[in-house]
Amino acid sequence: MVYNHINQYRLLSYYKKEGAQMNKAISLLLALVMCLSLCACGSSEQKDTAPATSQPNNDIIEFEDILVADDINVTIELVNFYVEQVNWVSSNQAEKLVTFRFTNKTDQELILNPDNFYLNNEKMFVLSMDGGVSLESGRSGKYSFMVAEDTSPEHTALKSLENLYNLEGSFSGVIDYGDPYKNKSLDVSFSIPKAMNGEVSAMATPNLEKYGEVVAALTKDTWYFNGSADTVMNSITFSDSSATIAQISYDGNRKHEGAVNTYAYTLDDNAITVTLADGSPLAIPYILSGDDVILDGGSYLTPDDIIAGLQGFWTLDDNITFGHSIYYVCIIGDTITSESASAALNAAPGSYYWYGGDGYSASFQLNFGGFDTSMMHGDDWFFNVIDGNAVLLHFDRVCSRTDITKLPGKNGYSFD
Repeated sequence: MVYNHINQYRLLSYYKKEGAQMNKAISLLLALVMCLSLCACGSSEQKDTAPATSQPNNDIIEFEDILVADDINVTIELVNFYVEQVNWVSSNQAEKLVTFRFTNKTDQELILNPDNFYLNNEKMFVLSMDGGVSLESGRSGKYSFMVAEDTSPEHTALKSLENLYNLEGSFSGVIDYGDPYKNKSLDVSFSIPKAMNGEVSAMATPNLEKYGEVVAALTKDTWYFNGSADTVMNSITFSDSSATIAQISYDGNRKHEGAVNTYAYTLDDNAITVTLADGSPLAIPYILSGDDVILDGGSYLTPDDIIAGLQGFWTLDDNITFGHSIYYVCIIGDTITSESASAALNAAPGSYYWYGGDGYSASFQLNFGGFDTSMMHGDDWFFNVIDGNAVLLHFDRVCSRTDITKLPGKNGYSFD
């Protein structure tokens, strides 16, 4: 028993001794690992926190909160200028680069590429170092661009980073809806000189707290207005922060839809100001009347205004397009009815062909510039806003109101 106790004691002492030595070794090892970790962390921290401007030869200039462009689609901020040594096939050049931060403000993917860059009105050679700008909705990213003199046979590096303070240019691209027919093209211009002088400001938006009732009235409808010609019409729709303008034109081949663009707008007590792509303002006077708003003295019309304005009888005496034809249209409520007659060629004087009756009357709904209707030749008829009034068009010909109270009928035409 005593022997066993002694052996057990020795055995326990041995394990305690060996354990202590092992613990000591482990402690030393852990201490060494911690020291190495601390050294590594210290080295990393020193590297990460070293100011970029401390690089030799002043190879970088950093900026904070320098806005160079801001519109309804994208915000562009200046991040830095920097130098990068590049080994080209034939030479080694100290290239000068600019970095911008892009923020996609649309609800789709934004794709942009550098267009033309200028220094003191001289076109530069520009190269995207990170590929084209490609950002998902609501995302931001930094992209760098090499800027050099556009010389031949090879470009020439700028002499100094300071040259980039005079950089101006543009980016072009699309808002990608995944459908080439729906994609919206866009162009964004920037000017670093203007940005450095504080001449570039964040996109202004309506003060909803003050003008919420006006915005609510604007967003209820699509508004149609003249596009500076009898054969061109615009539409404008509003959201809380933007205005979208579309255009349509008419000719002998019916209607043609043009570009659709979205712009920022602001409000004051008297007018809506839409900032167009070239920076020019489109000022639209308004008057708030209850829950409704009247734009530019009533020269901007809603779909209901268009339908109300087209009610009644219209006529067109067309002796230009395809011989001599006379057209009549009657719009009552949501029903459109038409008839026409065309002088017969190589026939007895006064002879004509008549088109009307069955199939020439049907209900309708407005579309952009025309009518959705099953009436025969219903897609030959359109509308515009001329001098603030809804006016009927046959192809690109403007119709006139007539005071008749019923259509002439098959025997009601005369071609002398």
